[in-house]
Parts: sequence; structure tokens; C-alpha cells
Amino acid sequence: MSNTVTNPYAHLIDSSSKATFRASTQEAAEQARKDAREREEQAAALRSDAQGWIEKGSAEIAEPLLREAAALEEDAEKRRQAAAAYESV
Repeated sequence: MSNTVTNPYAHLIDSSSKATFRASTQEAAEQARKDAREREEQAAALRSDAQGWIEKGSAEIAEPLLREAAALEEDAEKRRQAAAAYESV
């Protein structure tokens, strides 16, 4: 397993001048925040579906949904951290 982290926003960064670098890091931050919100919405929908299955007595169906929701929430947090990092440069 590799320890390499890929940056899904690297292609947005333009370091040809200070102005383009600042603008492009702001664009990357905005995209990261947007992606984080989308993942949080997906996680909320999965949690809602899982709750429905739990209420029907089918916790075994809910468990994978809850795991996927947790993974999406973790990914959203990483994207919020990436946005903060882009804003700090």
C-alpha cells in the first residue's frame, strides 16, 4: 500500500504569477468546500436510509450504509482541511 496522497485540486493551481497563484488557490479552496458539502449531503442521505432500515429491524442492511456515510464524512473533512490550507497560502 502506498503512502502517496493525490491532490485532486493540483490541476487547478497556476503558479505562473503571484496573481494567478492566489486566484487559483482560491478557486481550489472553493472547489474543495463544494466537494465537501456534496459528500456531507450524500452521507446524510445514506444515514437517513440506514435509519429507515434500522427502524424496519434490518440493521444488517444499515451497517454498510453507515460505513459508507462515515467514509464520506471523513473525506469531506479532508477536503475542508484542504480548503483551509489553500486559503492560508
